[in-house]
Amino acid sequence: MEPYIYKLVPLSNAKELDEVVAIWIAGSETAHHFIDLDYWLRHVEAMREVYIPQSETWIYKDSANKVLGFISLVNTRLASLFVSPDAQGSGIGSRLLEKAKELRNHLGLTVYVKNTNAVHFYKKHGFTIEDTRVDENTQEEEYYMVWNKN
Repeated sequence: MEPYIYKLVPLSNAKELDEVVAIWIAGSETAHHFIDLDYWLRHVEAMREVYIPQSETWIYKDSANKVLGFISLVNTRLASLFVSPDAQGSGIGSRLLEKAKELRNHLGLTVYVKNTNAVHFYKKHGFTIEDTRVDENTQEEEYYMVWNKN
């Protein structure tokens, strides 16, 4: 069945949290293939116990109530946007980002320079590169990108 946009809802229970964490691991492995998978696996508990609970997280669910993607915001920081690898390219990421833009007048994010698909995605959605830095945890170069509502 086709996913429905009205299924974009706030994260609300442990089952959804499990699905979000699974999407985060799968998406990190795919999009951040240049970083050892063990790095991401070491951060699963922190993601589940700290990062997701402290953020405003919206999930995209299909008509079978399966979580296909999520976006997490911390104030004006877009902390995470991940779509299940088998659902990428279907517009879910764009819909999640549209939701964040409805909720905020300004967004900032960091994205790994080597994650060229994500860099292109954010540029397509009006984000601009403001700075280049090195992530102190991975030693990978990343862009700081911003979007402002006009």
